Amino acid sequence: MRPHALGSSALGVFVWFLGGLFISFGVSAQVEVERSAPCKLRLLDDRGVRIEGRLSFCLPGAGCREVSAAQLEGLELPPGKTIEVEGERHGPFVGKATRDEEEAGRCTVRVPRKTYVLVLPPEGKRDRLTVSFYRASLGTKLGDPTESLLVTSKLERGVYLPADDYLVALTLKGWAPDLRWIPMAPGAEHTYRFRARDGWSLALRTVTPDSNGSFMPIDGARIDVEETAGFETNLDSKQRPFKGADTRDRGIFLLSGIESPMITASARHPDFVAGGLPAVSSPPSTFHFFELLLDPGATLDVELTEASAPVVGALCELQKPKTEVVDHSATTVWSGMADGKGRCRAETLEPGLYSLRISRDGLKTDARREVELRSSEIANPRIELRKIRVSGAVRAGSEPAVGEVLEITPLYGSDMVAPEVLDVAETDEDGRYALTVGASGTYGLRLVNADHRRLELDGDASVDFELSTFQIVGRVVDADGEPLPDAAVVSILERGTRKRFLKVEKDGEGGFRCRFPKGGGTVEMTARRLGYEPSEPTRIEVREDVEPPSIDLVLHRRPGYRGTLSDLAGAPMPNAWVAVYGPAAGSLSKMLDLSTTDENGRFELAVVGQGGALLFFGGRGCALGARQVELHQSDHELALSCGIPANLRVQLKTEDENRSMMQYQSLLLRVGDIVIPEAVLRRHLSALGLPFQTDSSGRLGLLALEAGEYDLFHGGVGSERNLQSGHEAGYLASAYLDPWVTVGLDISLNLEAPRPFELALGE
Repeated sequence: MRPHALGSSALGVFVWFLGGLFISFGVSAQVEVERSAPCKLRLLDDRGVRIEGRLSFCLPGAGCREVSAAQLEGLELPPGKTIEVEGERHGPFVGKATRDEEEAGRCTVRVPRKTYVLVLPPEGKRDRLTVSFYRASLGTKLGDPTESLLVTSKLERGVYLPADDYLVALTLKGWAPDLRWIPMAPGAEHTYRFRARDGWSLALRTVTPDSNGSFMPIDGARIDVEETAGFETNLDSKQRPFKGADTRDRGIFLLSGIESPMITASARHPDFVAGGLPAVSSPPSTFHFFELLLDPGATLDVELTEASAPVVGALCELQKPKTEVVDHSATTVWSGMADGKGRCRAETLEPGLYSLRISRDGLKTDARREVELRSSEIANPRIELRKIRVSGAVRAGSEPAVGEVLEITPLYGSDMVAPEVLDVAETDEDGRYALTVGASGTYGLRLVNADHRRLELDGDASVDFELSTFQIVGRVVDADGEPLPDAAVVSILERGTRKRFLKVEKDGEGGFRCRFPKGGGTVEMTARRLGYEPSEPTRIEVREDVEPPSIDLVLHRRPGYRGTLSDLAGAPMPNAWVAVYGPAAGSLSKMLDLSTTDENGRFELAVVGQGGALLFFGGRGCALGARQVELHQSDHELALSCGIPANLRVQLKTEDENRSMMQYQSLLLRVGDIVIPEAVLRRHLSALGLPFQTDSSGRLGLLALEAGEYDLFHGGVGSERNLQSGHEAGYLASAYLDPWVTVGLDISLNLEAPRPFELALGE
């Protein structure tokens, strides 16, 4: 109820007030009398009972007055005007009075009764209880509480609230907030007492955008809450309410008494694209409210033809870009068969950029297209298929080369690196092969360790290859002659001024072999392994008529760091990773060695040199740690411990909702003076089962970071080397992360601004 001061004579002031209103409204005698004549006001509550007590009465443009309900009875109102009425126990009412059909000249305003809420003091606890009421109908976001109470150990408090749906939060220091979702009917009475639980609480609402640009709640969405991998707690089922539930009225989901500080939440609904929150955490005694946006999705309707006839039974696959997943392989998000009309159709797909693949008759891919799916729109690509056959023979001298593998890939422009292999074939006993593609275009034909061919295909083609009759064979061993099967072998063929890499096949026991193309040349062989010095390059002059000698590539172990990694409780941390990055051409972003801790938390890192280096460590249950260390010429012992985790939740936005700027974006982090390499951040998030790039809505959760001050940069604009050199291109935001807390950053991208990235912070 809004407060208003009264004059010395309430009735006189009110008559003056209404007189001014009638002059300002200017009722014309020329208007139809029945519709323009003032009506006498009658105030009733939602039961039809006359209202008593003092009220605030407002007319637009004329202000408000506080008067008694008796003074408003019989008041003549100008026609068609909106009024506002609210009292301590009634209202608010905003609208127009309703003319009575049975009694001429009379109009009625029904002001609903308020709900009375009584809060009892917490039993056995002396701390003050804070009670906050969040009114749901005031907007999509609950925002600030509409009313708050303080209840002590000896005092109960009551309050009248407008009838509506409310989120009620009862908060007592040191305990999880007690959350209630209460529909409060007119005239109802509610009594609350604090329910003590350990931990913290979560309030979540599922919403979707509407045609007006605002958001509407979604009821009946399935919510699942899970602990982040590696940070699970050992709670029994009564203390650990991590079970799924459906959102209730106004899309609300509540969870009280959570002890795990690291959780994620996901939502599913048959009419919407599934969504999730990448990071949720909070210290005890508080709760977070989250809006979980579910997109209505896009529709894909593919039309397939061949010689103008529908293609029936072809397989349509929709895949995310390769850059989004950890192993750089495409991920199929939907697949379906073409129907009798040659159409593949799917609905409720997540908007974004995708690769559409069409295959049939056992081929891996007939055609590939890039498609963009937009929310609430239909993408309708039309694809004409055509089978083209590429065949030929592969020979080694006068003999057929049996078991050689050939691949054909699409080419774009002058690039010889293809995004995916369309078809694969192996030569038969006669050295022959056959490949098939599904459309005209430019392709690359690749035979391992032979000259690659660029093909412009508009029909069938024949391509032959010739290989050398000999192979280079050898072993990779350490200084004691022990084989190193996991070492990498690099083979480079030189012909005049041209160089190319050759494929090396390893046998898993330290042995390797390498076939080279016909024509000879010089082959340089080098072996590398983390923790070892590279082998001395071995150069071999190869000729078509002379078999090369067998060679050994020897690696020498470097001295380095040894030590232990412990968890938060001080116990050994097994199966974690520890990596050291050191100077390389003026950069600190080259990994020198990587180790995995054993069951006793022990690790070994082989590095040697002078100057500064960076040490990173993490894993399931260990926050990402970063340390500055000095390189030594001998072994050095280290004792590392996992820090308390903190979370950073990022939301990239654009004014025009340009998804291409928001989705599949990588981010760079700097903590203090240490730039965290992208490969380190990727390894850390992958160990937790989390993506390392933003999703199609621009969201990314950077979980389990050590507490501290972080600077955030856009990976597509800045670079690790630039940051290490002091150039801060792509700067987005800075945030201090407290232990066990999630910090949310909403970042607006504006590439037309003088400073490309303008920051807007908010939960």
